[in-house]
Amino acid sequence: MNEFLDTTSKVQDEYENGEYLNKNPSWHLEDSSWKADKIFNLLLKNNLNLKKFAEVGCGAGEILSQLSCRLPHSVFRGFEISPQAYNLSISRMSVSVNFNLKNILDDDENFDCLLCLDVFEHIDDYMGFLRSLKNKSEYKIFIYH
Repeated sequence: MNEFLDTTSKVQDEYENGEYLNKNPSWHLEDSSWKADKIFNLLLKNNLNLKKFAEVGCGAGEILSQLSCRLPHSVFRGFEISPQAYNLSISRMSVSVNFNLKNILDDDENFDCLLCLDVFEHIDDYMGFLRSLKNKSEYKIFIYH
């Protein structure tokens, strides 16, 4: 397990033991459309034709599902450490969208674009986490509220 997502921390435990799902039963699905729109518009504005996306902390997977409809020639891989969120994402899997109950830092695959959408507030050493993501993709899109 990567040092930035330490399973002994209280924050990490909240995602693995179901406490976060109890506090957030929708797992923020209501924000997914807005985030997918922002990402898609950013790609259009910058004339980026990317084919391989990954999302760190993909939650229920709705953002990747919506992006796959807008970018039908791309593939999407979501990484999630919460078993509850991963179970919510399974229904959104498709030929171009796959989800993993796994820390992205424990995976050797690289991507064209890495999405980190509202995950930094859940990581103690977010600067170290950012450095560890450096070589995972050429492009990175971050949303932090």
